[in-house]
Amino acid sequence: MVIVIILFSIFVIYSIIAYILFTALFTNKNKLFILKANKSYVEANELGTKWLFENKDTKDIYIETNDNLKLRGIFIEGNKYLNRTIICVHGFKTKTGLDDFGMTIKFLCESGYNILVLDNRSYGKSEGIYTGFSILDSKDVVEWAKYLVNNLKQEKIILYGLSMGAATVINAVGNKELPFEVKGICSDSSFSNAYEEMSNQIRRYYNAPSFPLIVFYNTYLKIFAKYSLKDIKPIEEIQKFNGIVLLIHGDKDLMVPTKNVYNLYDNVKGEKDILVVNNASHCKSYLVDKVAYESKFSSLIDKVNNL
Repeated sequence: MVIVIILFSIFVIYSIIAYILFTALFTNKNKLFILKANKSYVEANELGTKWLFENKDTKDIYIETNDNLKLRGIFIEGNKYLNRTIICVHGFKTKTGLDDFGMTIKFLCESGYNILVLDNRSYGKSEGIYTGFSILDSKDVVEWAKYLVNNLKQEKIILYGLSMGAATVINAVGNKELPFEVKGICSDSSFSNAYEEMSNQIRRYYNAPSFPLIVFYNTYLKIFAKYSLKDIKPIEEIQKFNGIVLLIHGDKDLMVPTKNVYNLYDNVKGEKDILVVNNASHCKSYLVDKVAYESKFSSLIDKVNNL
């Protein structure tokens, strides 16, 4: 009986600790867990954001999700292709979309496309409590694409994501409700399987085995956020897309190991291209090799334009 009580007490204590870590990781209200980007990354995004607001007119637009959340996107009208848009989807634990896309925003604007930079659910000016971790966000991206087609008469759309946002755009193109107008994607630093990726993060940040913490995380997600990490498999969703795919990754990525991009690339069924940047860590490929990055992205745009 004493042993049972001790084991139960250990379980309760571990459950409480796991819940505290869960709320820190999967909500943006708890500041216990913060991913700090390096100085060069932060500065590049801040400079780009400053350039945007000094040189371009921006407009906040909103949609309402199927679970009644109001989401914000920053819309920048293009100077050439008024019926074409690039949707930008940020990564995990940023504050707003421009914290990831400030560094590329000038280049994106020079494409002539409209640009829509999203605040994912629970980030920035968007509503929500729990991070969608690419599965809920992917449904939101599909709704954004529908909004662009139905309200702004967009005829060609490119989805562009970083990190969790990269997984989001892949999951979105596997959605049966995705508008036909989505012609291509650029996925920069995506994981191929969410359960494996979160297990990797637990081992990396806590220097501990992923079990049993990953089980607690997933249980809490199913209870509170209504999704399971085991259901998030970009490697399967990417097989369903017939559009043009560009995959980008850094070869020194420890957060999302580089093997993920090769696994994804091998499962693309349609037209595809890949850029693996030497000496680039997680989401730093643009900063390390801007010329190669812009060349590959411009090629994606050209291919979509020629469809």
